[in-house]
Amino acid sequence: MTSFLHSKAWERFQQLEGHTPLRHEGQLYTNHRLPFGTYVAGYRLNLGNLPTWPKTAIFARLEPINTSSLGHLQQLAGSNQLVPTLAIQPRQTSLVDIATDPETILARFTAKFRYNLRLAERKGVEISIHQDDALEQLPRFQALLDQTAQRQGFRIHAAEHYRLMTKELAQDGMVYICIAQKDGVDLAAILVIICNGTATYLHGASSDQDRQLKASNLLHWRTMLHAKAHGCTVYDLWGIHAVHSNNKWLPISGHPSEGVTHFKLSFGGQTVEYPGTFDLVFQPFWYSAYKTLRGLRSAKRAFS
Repeated sequence: MTSFLHSKAWERFQQLEGHTPLRHEGQLYTNHRLPFGTYVAGYRLNLGNLPTWPKTAIFARLEPINTSSLGHLQQLAGSNQLVPTLAIQPRQTSLVDIATDPETILARFTAKFRYNLRLAERKGVEISIHQDDALEQLPRFQALLDQTAQRQGFRIHAAEHYRLMTKELAQDGMVYICIAQKDGVDLAAILVIICNGTATYLHGASSDQDRQLKASNLLHWRTMLHAKAHGCTVYDLWGIHAVHSNNKWLPISGHPSEGVTHFKLSFGGQTVEYPGTFDLVFQPFWYSAYKTLRGLRSAKRAFS
């Protein structure tokens, strides 16, 4: 199925973010400005061939959707460098089949996950799912996201990024803001994108208080049921860091997202691995300059 990354709403959002949208074979690419040129980016691509316009850029940052598309990319590269780079979209994800009946979906969860979502129900956690008023509810999500980022020590986008994204997706009915609360206090929230039968859990946040109520477990469960009732067949957890060992997937020990991955694997979904992200280099000299500049900026951030 075509990813939301190729939707018209995402195209409008990218344009508002300052990137020039380009399309080829129904798939979205974006043109990004650099101090000394441009680069083209495209993600979750089913690559059969490349348009001619990336070749005027310094490089094209491309993410094939599967190994077959990677093979096509390697052939298309020809004599040009094809350089593996840091993944922009998640290299791994877990896809939960929600096409079946709720009892079967629930049975695939781990026993602890089921216990925790029922605990949240018993403790009076309430779930609200907002589609028509998603943009109006965004400040509640943002407040929890700010708490989460501060607690866990990771960077988040500026608030305007989430506002523009929600605004554009909401115009096409593609976004849910889902919130768990108790006694009028917001405990957890998730931003979910709906596209072509897939509900993608793109961003999540939680409060610093009452974490023992396990609000997130119930929040995801109710969101799955809502998405299923509205025609979705897949719930994409959008990013894990796992290793396959003894015929099962386990979180990578010591990884910063170990806890999050453990939580997502509790859904009993199918782990999917993507080939990664690659820079197809058309202008080696300027690509080298770009890499040097990126290294200097990273060193400056680390020093500060």
